[in-house]
Amino acid sequence: CSGIMVPLLLPLAMGAFAHRSKVTETVELEDDNSVVRYVIASLPRSGSTYLCSLMDNHPEVIDHGEFFLRHFDIRMKALEDYLHVPEPKAYYMWERMLNCLSYKGCEFTKAQGFKWMLDQQHFDTNVERIIKKANDEDIRFIILERGNWLRNKISDYRMRHRMGPAHLSSGHVLEGTLDKVDITVDDFLGHFERAENFHNIMLRLNQGIENSIYITYEGLSLKPEETMVEIQELLGLSNYTHLLLSEPHLEKIHTATIDDLVTDWESKREQLLESKWGEEIRRWESPDPYASLITTGVSVLEVGESAGNEELIHYNFHCDSKKMKLLQ
Repeated sequence: CSGIMVPLLLPLAMGAFAHRSKVTETVELEDDNSVVRYVIASLPRSGSTYLCSLMDNHPEVIDHGEFFLRHFDIRMKALEDYLHVPEPKAYYMWERMLNCLSYKGCEFTKAQGFKWMLDQQHFDTNVERIIKKANDEDIRFIILERGNWLRNKISDYRMRHRMGPAHLSSGHVLEGTLDKVDITVDDFLGHFERAENFHNIMLRLNQGIENSIYITYEGLSLKPEETMVEIQELLGLSNYTHLLLSEPHLEKIHTATIDDLVTDWESKREQLLESKWGEEIRRWESPDPYASLITTGVSVLEVGESAGNEELIHYNFHCDSKKMKLLQ
C-alpha cells in the first residue's frame, strides 16, 4: 500500500436512527467522491473504542481510532509526511486531520475516519463550523452516546482512578473486581450537567449534518446487527456485518446494583433524587440490562517509547493479507 485514504431524543433512547457514502494512488480527493470521510463523535465510556475496532475490521475501512490523545501533534506531522500532504493551511488540528483523510490509502479502502471526543480539540466551541464543513465536504458523522449517564459516570470514574494517566494512551479495559468507588453527590451532578450539554451538542450535530447517524451504547449492545448495517449504509460500504460480528463482541462484566458499586449509595441517592435528575436516576440505577463492552482491539496508531524516551510513531494501516483475502 502506498499511503492512506482517504442524528437525539431522551438519553434513554435505545435505537439507532439513520440519515444518509469511496481510493487509487496517493492523491487528494477528487470530484468523483471515491473516498468517504467519517467521524465517530462520542464521549468516554460510551463504546467508541469498541465501535472503532469494528470499523477497522471492515475490509474496506481504515479507522485511526482516537487520534487526539497525547502527542497527537507528533502523530499528525508523521501522518502528513507519510501521505505527502502539502504544507497544512488549516488553523485547527481537526481540520488538518480531516484534510489528511482526503488522501488515499490502500487500494481496497472506501472509507477512512477517526474517533473525536466532544471534549477534545475545541469541539464544543466549533459546532457550527464543524457542521458547515461536514455538509460542504460530505463528511459523514456517526454520533454515539451512552444513554445511562449514571453508570457512565461510574465507569469513567473507575477508569480514570484505577488506570490514572494510562487511560489517555492505552486500551480502556478494566480488570479485577468491581470494588466500590467513592463518588460524591457533587461529582454526579456535575457529570449530569456536562452530559446534558454534550447531549445537546449531539442533537445539534444530528439535526445539522445531512449525512449523519445517531446511535447509542445500548442500541449497539442490544441490536448490533441492525446498527452495523445502518452504519455501513451511511458510508456506502459493502455489508460485512456477518464478518464484523462473527466473534463474540460483547461480554457482560456485571449486573450489579448501584449500591454494589458506589459507597454510601443510599444516602447519596436521597440527595440525587431531589435534583432535576430524580426520575432519570430511578431508571438508571436499576441493574444494567445491557452488556458492557470489552475493547480489546489494537489501535491503528500506536505510540511507544524508545530507550531515549523519544516518541516513536508506529503506523499500522492494516494493508495486510487478512483484508486482501477477504476481498478476493
